[in-house]
Amino acid sequence: MAFRHLRNVRGFFSDYYLGSVLGRGAGRGARKIASDRGTDQAYDRFRRIRERAEGRADDAPTCRERFIRPLLRDVLGFHLGAGENGIHRLFPSAEAEEVGERPLLLAYCGAWDEDLDVGRGR
Repeated sequence: MAFRHLRNVRGFFSDYYLGSVLGRGAGRGARKIASDRGTDQAYDRFRRIRERAEGRADDAPTCRERFIRPLLRDVLGFHLGAGENGIHRLFPSAEAEEVGERPLLLAYCGAWDEDLDVGRGR
């Protein structure tokens, strides 16, 4: 599924996923439609978050709080929950974490310039 208005640099997220997250629709089961205006607004939010964090988020905890958490919350609509050793739980909302729901997934939150393709010998 290709959306002409998504700027998916280097394919970090799939176009299908971005279209699903950034789409708009009403009610359960309603078809979501990604709009130019909506994706442009989300991209602008992402760009502002990135510009505020770049050069100021060198270590993992600072990168998590200045870049990863705002990206997940303000652009993609998720809540990054508690964690340790860089592994955090991801929830659909803060309320879901509070009531003890199972997380959607575990997310690794590393440093800004960390290369995830290089192993650490473990």
